[in-house]
Amino acid sequence: SIIEGKRDVLFVLVEGLGAYARPQEREMLEGILANAAGGRFTITHGLSNYHGSTTGAESRELCGKWATFVDFLASNDHHCLPAALASAGIETISYHAGNGDLFSRYDWYPRIGIARSNFRQEIAALHPGIGARTCGSVTIGLCDDDVGALVHKELLRPSENRKFVYWLTLNSHLPYEPVSNGPLHCDEANAAIPERVPCQLTEIWMGVFDSIASIMADPSVPPVDIVIAGDHNTPIWRRSAFGYFV
Repeated sequence: SIIEGKRDVLFVLVEGLGAYARPQEREMLEGILANAAGGRFTITHGLSNYHGSTTGAESRELCGKWATFVDFLASNDHHCLPAALASAGIETISYHAGNGDLFSRYDWYPRIGIARSNFRQEIAALHPGIGARTCGSVTIGLCDDDVGALVHKELLRPSENRKFVYWLTLNSHLPYEPVSNGPLHCDEANAAIPERVPCQLTEIWMGVFDSIASIMADPSVPPVDIVIAGDHNTPIWRRSAFGYFV
């Protein structure tokens, strides 16, 4: 189990990352990790059921039950993974590019055992340069690559205790802001994924995976297990585009 292990843990919950229907699209992300793995990491993948939206996924992954944030506002006795880790002396830390008052995360994150949260407000106060740069269309927040760099630094920070670092991404939330001059050439005739929305979302997710790969490739990062999960199905309404996911 995580509690009995000896490594730090980085858990990344990626906004809107559904399961690709074809291996060639999945390889666009998994290949980024494989190139950085070296001899330190073994990469596996699988499928997970989902229900509801992002806070439902947080409940699923962090607390092992089907619920939403409302279910965590009433008490502190939720038997969630971060609380169990904190009781074992493991630091529990979260990062998110969005505001902490959205979906009352300021309230219920401590209730499930996250001891130190870094939302847009805290990050902008501590890092004005990062706070001055925003990403997103309607759901505007900090930029995931900037937050990923802070997660990297967090894992490098010396500590006598092990760490559980939870990173919830944001920038792929629909409606999203496409990557400018992205690597998949989504607006061109030779786009790597012919359907525009899956292509553009993949480019955003590639940026998250690049941040994770930089952590994997850094020999100064202490031994760490990394878990990456999508929160829910990719919300696409065009039938031909939705077919890229299962």
